[in-house]
Amino acid sequence: MRIKIGILVLILTLLVVLFPVPSAKADVAPPQQPPGSAPNPGGETQVRMLSELVNINVLKSSPSGSQGQAAVNANFVMRNLGSQIEHLNVRFPLSDPSGMGDGFGGSPEIRDLRVKVNGGQVKTGRITTSNEGGFITTPIPWSSFPVTFPPGEDVSIEVNYTLDGTAHQTDSVVEYGYILATGAGWKDTIGSADIVVHLPYDANPENVSNQSGFQTDAVTITPEFSGQEVRWHLEDFEPDSGYNFRLMTVKPDFWLQVLNETKNVTNNPNDAEAWGRLGRAYKNSITDSKGFLRDDFAVDEIFQKSSEAYEKAVALKPDDALWHYGYAELLWLYYSIVQNKGDYTSILVKSLTELDTSLRLAPTNEKAMALADWINGTFPDYVEKGENGYVFLALTQTPVYMTQIPWETPTTTPFMPKASPSATKAKAAAVATPTEAAKPSATSQPAPTPNPSGSPICGGSALALPALVGAIWLTRRKGPPQLK
Repeated sequence: MRIKIGILVLILTLLVVLFPVPSAKADVAPPQQPPGSAPNPGGETQVRMLSELVNINVLKSSPSGSQGQAAVNANFVMRNLGSQIEHLNVRFPLSDPSGMGDGFGGSPEIRDLRVKVNGGQVKTGRITTSNEGGFITTPIPWSSFPVTFPPGEDVSIEVNYTLDGTAHQTDSVVEYGYILATGAGWKDTIGSADIVVHLPYDANPENVSNQSGFQTDAVTITPEFSGQEVRWHLEDFEPDSGYNFRLMTVKPDFWLQVLNETKNVTNNPNDAEAWGRLGRAYKNSITDSKGFLRDDFAVDEIFQKSSEAYEKAVALKPDDALWHYGYAELLWLYYSIVQNKGDYTSILVKSLTELDTSLRLAPTNEKAMALADWINGTFPDYVEKGENGYVFLALTQTPVYMTQIPWETPTTTPFMPKASPSATKAKAAAVATPTEAAKPSATSQPAPTPNPSGSPICGGSALALPALVGAIWLTRRKGPPQLK
């Protein structure tokens, strides 16, 4: 028994040495902008917030250097449930009231705050409270304004301000926040709350992330899409931090590009360039700051639309190496996020076919070469870099496709893009009569034969499983070439 344990320890030690666990590295995030907020009474009160209606109007264009802006209009209906008149200095936070700051030691503020009480403009002052967040030392700034609440009467408070979005410069998505937790200081629960987002075009799950909404698992709130609006509704709730709201949406300039190119292909259905630009616009609309596809949108639907557009482009212009590359990149990036969800080998093969075609047409294209190097570094049995160029082994041999972790069961049906005539012809030629550039080098090893049992690791070496997991991890972690 001791001998067996010793052997096991030795094997595990070798695995750790040969396949070290990568260190976790936090992504560098842009400074968090101040979220909007509900007003706070600043002390004990008998005044209840009957309702709040918050309109977040995402602006079509933003000033230079801004990652996105929204004009916010918030209306609150308050009622004094007590028997005595109350004179309160109502507070509205100008920066993050939690004291967390922006993560870089700063505390940015909302801008252009304007307040009305019962329809009349009121003058606001500035006060500060001690910071108990512990991340920054500067006091928390508030706007303060006087409001009189007669017993049994409704009082309306309207707040308008400009809200900056948070995003990476190269990310296609911008995020906005709104804090309801500050409303917990009023009497009892909040009667109802409606958060309405207005976009400068029709809103849908393709341009509003499914991660938008209230940050609580206590309730499931399905947003309602109607024209250019998305609405979230709550009733009779105690607003703790879980009810704070965030909006994640495609940056308007990215989505306007999709709409513009959609119009172009409608007016010019035989324009290969317009179809290619549409495919690229869809792809860019869900690309994150590292060049990967985001999977927190309706990524399957967007991928299919992008794929169909690229198909049109390469069919209408089969000798354009750049559109073949763009299509190959889309397929590879999509495969990177779905490979563990089912059998998506058709996506992988199609990506390799399009990339092979692109490099045959333009062997020195740097972006296509970078993509081939990336795939080679992840799956060396699929693409080999030889003296005469890249050899797409997966298109001339029968490799074992590492498409899923062995213990996972496929639960999705893969989308299968149609093969363009040029790509089909190129693949057929490569299989029937490989050119000099397509022949495996003398030093290349033949791809392993698939295991008849269907298990990717049965009958393999003891390192098969770590190699598989490592290959899958590399696909997600190794960065793509810079997007076109």
